[in-house]
Amino acid sequence: MKDPLREKCKELLNDEITYTGLFDLSTTPLPCVEEIRAKCKCDACGFYNKNWMCPPAVGTVDDCNRMMSRYSRFLLFRSEYPVVDWDNTDDLTECLQMHQENVRRIRTEIRKMLGCDVLPLSGGPCRYCDKCSYPKPCKHPDKSIPSIESYGIDLMTFLESNKIRHDKNEGTVSYFGMILFN
Repeated sequence: MKDPLREKCKELLNDEITYTGLFDLSTTPLPCVEEIRAKCKCDACGFYNKNWMCPPAVGTVDDCNRMMSRYSRFLLFRSEYPVVDWDNTDDLTECLQMHQENVRRIRTEIRKMLGCDVLPLSGGPCRYCDKCSYPKPCKHPDKSIPSIESYGIDLMTFLESNKIRHDKNEGTVSYFGMILFN
């Protein structure tokens, strides 16, 4: 028997987004570990302590776990975009912004469809504003999206333990997104 919610979630995707799965957090938990968060602290992406949706502003891993524990299910999806020049950071930033626009759109649709609060997460730092207002208050809390990594989610372990393919196609960049809901 087809799950109507699963089918509706698939309908929310477009040509650049592939459906990965709809999961129940009670049977398929997200592994959240300090080691992932420690990578954020190394500031490899340049947003640690500079973005409201990245550490330390999002709280501790325990804080993030408490936030996620309010939800029972999540939709996981992947966006993929062609990249010609890997050294062109503007192109990569544009791809991330397109992905996050899709996350926002899907968040809005799921919120409307289910009539409940949702928690969106996206790979990479929130890129809604050209320059985050941090440490001044966030100018767009309704548009901001925390990063998967900032929550300490070990996405690669999750994908591998659930036998979800995550191989990258040549000449493309991929980002994952997820929407947690009840």
